[in-house]
Amino acid sequence: MAALLALALFGPMLPASAHQHALADQRALWGIPCALDVLSNLPFAIAGLWGLVALRRVAPGMLDAPSRALATLFFAGLVCTAAGSALYHWKPQDAGLLWDRLCMVLPFAGLLGWLRPAA
Repeated sequence: MAALLALALFGPMLPASAHQHALADQRALWGIPCALDVLSNLPFAIAGLWGLVALRRVAPGMLDAPSRALATLFFAGLVCTAAGSALYHWKPQDAGLLWDRLCMVLPFAGLLGWLRPAA
């Protein structure tokens, strides 16, 4: 792990592709730039909100505390992913790409936590 951290901090920097921000959809719709890329995040937001609402309806004791916390992290992460990705696709640039990718960490962490082996 120390070697990977050292490589990340002191290793060679890989340049970004010159075409990195040339997204699949360049059209505006209803005043939304890169509209289909921005709007494609709606299903993530809907699924995340639906999951959070469904979790609130699960009776206490039906899920153990770690499972409930991981499920909450996963579904809230989907909402964050939708927001971060929509923000990036609205105005594609390097700074926005950070938020797009950083928000994806949350649902991945929740999902990987769910897959932990039973004790």
